[in-house]
Amino acid sequence: MYYSISYKISEGIASNAPFQIDYEPSSFNANNFHNLHQEYALQLNQQQPIQNYSMNLNQIYQNQKNLYESRHNQIEQREEQISTKTPQTIIESFLALPSKANVQFIGEIQKLKPFIESVFKKTTDKQLPENIQFQLLPQIKFEERFGKATLGISINRYPFISDVLLKENSLPELLLTAGHEIGHVLSEPIENSFLEEAKAYAFMLAWLKTIKENNIAGIGDFIKLVPPAKNGIHDKALDFVLEQTASGKEPIELFKEIAKIRHEFAL
Repeated sequence: MYYSISYKISEGIASNAPFQIDYEPSSFNANNFHNLHQEYALQLNQQQPIQNYSMNLNQIYQNQKNLYESRHNQIEQREEQISTKTPQTIIESFLALPSKANVQFIGEIQKLKPFIESVFKKTTDKQLPENIQFQLLPQIKFEERFGKATLGISINRYPFISDVLLKENSLPELLLTAGHEIGHVLSEPIENSFLEEAKAYAFMLAWLKTIKENNIAGIGDFIKLVPPAKNGIHDKALDFVLEQTASGKEPIELFKEIAKIRHEFAL
């Protein structure tokens, strides 16, 4: 005869999944068969005690926690080496803003996040990864840390939680900046700084294309997919990406090729 029982593998974690066991009463008596105190000789098909299994789970969790903290501390110590900044001049070269008075000003991340999620979904056909944390900082506070010429910064801890810090701004500038920094943190940093920036620019171009074609947040008319030629920026990584896309390469495919993350992040 088989019975379904509820079992516990660690404190506070229980499962009600069916668990079949064979049992044979040590002294069968029809009159006291339902006596809760009757002892049974149970033969479980278990290789090790449940208590030991619980200890193994705790050890695995602790090992993973220690690995994360070690990696986190190591990266924090060299934060300035891997922080990537979005220059204001780059973003403005892709925008046609008649006046900031005509567009929405965003000062809270809760208002910006839904737009970011929408653009990401339409660009990649994936949900925005949960390991990217966004912060929107007041202008004064942001500029004190990163300077006035910077609109955004990312701290890449891939595959752990990465930070994208943005300066409060108009909606078009915020969305474009977010796209550039997301392009950095979707994979591990590339040691070659040229390729790392090209990776982010490629993703940003795919991001801009999505915004313009779908008029997300009503800012499609503010987007220029190709900045003015020889605009004085002199960014070789951006020039490389623009040349590749001008020759017919799709920005999102270029991003995949540079990042080499087909197996880590299958867009």
